[in-house]
Amino acid sequence: MGSSRYSFSFPGNQVTAQIARDLDWSMHPLGPPDKWPLCLKLNLNTLFTTKHPVTLFWGKEKFFFYNDAFIPILGAIKHPKVMGKPGGEVWPEVWRRFSLELDTVLETGEASWVVNRHSPIKRPDKSLVAFFTYSISPLIDENGVIVGSLVISVETTEQVLSERKIKLGQRELLEALNRFKEMSESLPQLVWTSLPDGRCNYLNKQWMEYTGKSQEEMLGDSWIDTVHPDDRERTEDKWKGAIKGFHPYDIEYRIRRHDGVYRWFKARGSPFKNEAGKIILWFGTCTDIEETKQEQLNYEKNVDLSPAMLWITDVSGYCSYLSNQWHELTGQPIEEGLGLGWLEYIHPDDKFYAEKAFSDANKNHEHFAFEYRLRMKDGSYRWSIDSGNPRFGPHGEFLGMAGTVFDVHEKKLAEEALKESRADLYRVLMQAPSGVAFLKGPDLVYSLANSRYQEIFAKGGSIIGKPMRQALPQVAETNFRIFEKVFRTGEPFSAKEFKSTMDSDKDVYLNFSIQRITNSKGEPEGVIVIGDDVTEQVKDRMARDALTKQLQAIVENMNEGLILCDENGRMLLWNPAACKMHGLHKAEDVFEYYSAYPKMFQLYSIEGDLLELDDWPITRTLRGETFIGQEYIIESLETSDRWIGSYSGSPIFDSEGRIVFAVMTIRDVTSRIDSEKNLKDAINSRDEFLSIISHELKTPLTSLKLQNQSAIRKIKKGSVGDLSTDRLSVLFDKNENQINRVIRLVDDMLDLTRIQSGKFSYNFIKCDLHEVAIDVYERFKDQFESASTLLSNLSIESVVGFFDRDRIEQVMVNLLTNALKYGKGNAVTIRLEVLSNVARLEIQDHGIGVKPENVEVIFKKYERIVSADEVSGLGIGLFICREIVEAHGGKIWVESIFGEGSKFIAELPLDANNLK
Repeated sequence: MGSSRYSFSFPGNQVTAQIARDLDWSMHPLGPPDKWPLCLKLNLNTLFTTKHPVTLFWGKEKFFFYNDAFIPILGAIKHPKVMGKPGGEVWPEVWRRFSLELDTVLETGEASWVVNRHSPIKRPDKSLVAFFTYSISPLIDENGVIVGSLVISVETTEQVLSERKIKLGQRELLEALNRFKEMSESLPQLVWTSLPDGRCNYLNKQWMEYTGKSQEEMLGDSWIDTVHPDDRERTEDKWKGAIKGFHPYDIEYRIRRHDGVYRWFKARGSPFKNEAGKIILWFGTCTDIEETKQEQLNYEKNVDLSPAMLWITDVSGYCSYLSNQWHELTGQPIEEGLGLGWLEYIHPDDKFYAEKAFSDANKNHEHFAFEYRLRMKDGSYRWSIDSGNPRFGPHGEFLGMAGTVFDVHEKKLAEEALKESRADLYRVLMQAPSGVAFLKGPDLVYSLANSRYQEIFAKGGSIIGKPMRQALPQVAETNFRIFEKVFRTGEPFSAKEFKSTMDSDKDVYLNFSIQRITNSKGEPEGVIVIGDDVTEQVKDRMARDALTKQLQAIVENMNEGLILCDENGRMLLWNPAACKMHGLHKAEDVFEYYSAYPKMFQLYSIEGDLLELDDWPITRTLRGETFIGQEYIIESLETSDRWIGSYSGSPIFDSEGRIVFAVMTIRDVTSRIDSEKNLKDAINSRDEFLSIISHELKTPLTSLKLQNQSAIRKIKKGSVGDLSTDRLSVLFDKNENQINRVIRLVDDMLDLTRIQSGKFSYNFIKCDLHEVAIDVYERFKDQFESASTLLSNLSIESVVGFFDRDRIEQVMVNLLTNALKYGKGNAVTIRLEVLSNVARLEIQDHGIGVKPENVEVIFKKYERIVSADEVSGLGIGLFICREIVEAHGGKIWVESIFGEGSKFIAELPLDANNLK
């Protein structure tokens, strides 16, 4: 409190009190303050200590006094020079009217009350339009004389202007209601309107579709019949209360659907008033909240399990309920926390503001949320957020507040830490190794860009304060539009290895992301971009990728199988060749660990010994062994297929000498091994064939030689008489048979040579197989011991087609020759018939037959089913037969029962299109 030259010191710390103390009152008509009336001093004490806007007018001149709270109303033009001045000098613009009001109070002694008075006072910082609500009270001295007046004022300019705007809006809204019905038909909600007395006068089509009722059935008060019986009474009470109290209607109830099912709806209604404030119509909607309501009901069932501190107050604002969580956390007994006792556990620095926030919300029936420090059971304080909402009864009456208290201590500390670290964050951003920039507003003006960003995007130039288009003119228009879209839509954008056009002489690759930044109201403020130049990394990767693709192409196209696994035996790579060798369709079919492979394959040594997993090549490699070209037999357990692989393996070590990978290559050498075996078998077959040829040729030649030597000896002895004509005929026949035998052997060998060299020729002509068969039949008939051993079924008259007559005859001769050799002298049957444009030749004997395992073998060259000592022949006749038949587009096979005989069947198409 400042000093005063008078004993009356104008009490209080207000600025206006100090102004009064500093004035020289000795020259003022009122004189020194020490001589002022007691009534004036007492009222000035009140004036300078209250926080409400108060003024005092004293005496007939109505000398003017005011306090600090009145300074904003007074304005800078008048304050502080008007203290103690006559009222007419202070308020010349309104004094004529206002002085009459003061005089009336002075004359009558009755206080006055003026609401929203229009007062065009002069204030340099505000509009001339001003409204005030004020009261004027008479000041009566100790003798009962009215000596002045006390004025308490409140400026209501904003309130009056707002009300006028509301009235204007109501007129516009009333006009819009004329279009309401048309618009409501397109809304998904159930829409209704009612007359001022509450009777429904309109329902949209969605209401009728939902309820299955017509509009006529629902108008008036009949709509209530669709409400659930349990909700009907409170719904009617709520609606009547809204109509009576002229306040909005808000309630939840269930409405019956056309199929009888009830669903929860949120019903809201508001009155529309004319300029006179009279309700002319109620407008409302019913919104389906079935799912939300069910969740709410489930929530209410479990509210006692909530970790939040729950509270409820009555109309006066006194707490009537605190959940047990309050006691558990604060330690305050529930009984002590009721009423206003809970305030005692609020931090002293927060208590006043917390109480004010709550009392204002309770008074205004509105939501509030306030953060304060709450004392815990251990005496420490933790930040909490107290949030509450008003409660209303079924008639819309205010019941109090309800809310929750949540612990937000960590969040609050984090916010404070964040605030403290903003400067550090700015420094970090400016020194970040990546480019960072913030572009503000729709024009994308650079307000922040660290040195790295300017180095990358601006090539070291200054861009701060410039729009992006001006700062970076070399950037393509497409890129500008990306930034503008992020700012406009809020959709973030990121690019990886983005090829920039900033430099025309070389490619530049960038990684960057763009994110919109909004203010506290959610409005777009700008965009932040974080990026870096990754040109060198991209080019390095491209080079590596090119090399990787080359290596991958080599691995995928190499003929050798390649397998790679880690030190634990987990498979990392099987190339296509390895998969193909093992009968796998793709790499995904490979087991994860090689230890599972005995479930798919068995491995044998080349000698045929089954190997355990410890002896497998990959196991040996993981043990550190290196080997090249070791051969194993692999057998598939699924198909029983076998193949031979040549394995080479090597471990790969890290810098500390530990095995980290095992790599193995495999070559399928089955064909080489088979070729070697086939070559060996061919040599054996050749040797056997040469032995057979030698035997087959030697036998008739030896017979010819012996017969010739016998004849020569007889001629030399002069015993020519022993060589009669009959005897010579027999001798010549035998010699001819032996010579023919030699010729056939030579012809067969020549045919085999022609087949192998591809020079086996054919002369296809139109001929009759029936005639060929008759000729062969007649030729062979004499070679059998009796006619009964060669039977024929050649009654068909003609089998005409395109054939090589000599080759078909060769087939018949070979088959009959075999029947003669292996028939054991039993009957042989030859049959010829036509089946569906196919000639079918059958030659059947009743000899030794063929075992099942040899029915295909006998058609291979050099193959015999009995030794050459038992039956003569080279083992190539049937091979030649099959070559000839297949050249005619036909097929040949044998049907046999071992020990009972064989039937050789050849089918030959009659159509020349089947010839090869």
